[in-house]
Amino acid sequence: MAWDNKSLEHRAPVIYELWTTLNQVLDNQYMIEGVPEGMSRYMTGISPLSSLARPDSSPGTPNCAWRVYGSGNERELRAHTKSIHRDSPFMDREDYFNLVYFANAEWHPQFYGETLFHSNDADTGDYTGRFEKDQTRNFPIGEVENTVAIKPGRFMLFDARYLHQVKPSAFYAPNIMGIVFRLQKISKVTL
Repeated sequence: MAWDNKSLEHRAPVIYELWTTLNQVLDNQYMIEGVPEGMSRYMTGISPLSSLARPDSSPGTPNCAWRVYGSGNERELRAHTKSIHRDSPFMDREDYFNLVYFANAEWHPQFYGETLFHSNDADTGDYTGRFEKDQTRNFPIGEVENTVAIKPGRFMLFDARYLHQVKPSAFYAPNIMGIVFRLQKISKVTL
């Protein structure tokens, strides 16, 4: 959908309104400047407006990757569990976050589709890239530490360094519809 506030406001005004509302709930601590989505072959773009500029007045960048996009997971008969991955490879950066808004109007526990968060412990002997090739960074995968279920209107904010995966939904469930915002926490200068 977009790669910063200005492009989101232009390209998807309803999602921009959602973003401003969610950010207000979060005390306006974030901006759409997180680690871009890495699916660069088909998730890139540039604004159709030649006058569209980024907040620092520089022009939009051709082929820049999305920071706001729709994400979903199809039912289990057609799709596999999404691979365990991190959305930020920068382990020393504490300011990158993901915000996911669950846009399904109806969802029930027996539809499944939970997001699972894994520890960093290597005691399982497993690592990213061993079975799935989505991320070849070879992060060690620990046990599941936390689970977040889908609920209409729920939003989930998490550190982009957390290892996570999305489980598939049941074959009788609707597709999971989420809106993902890749964010950077705004640093507060202390006096």
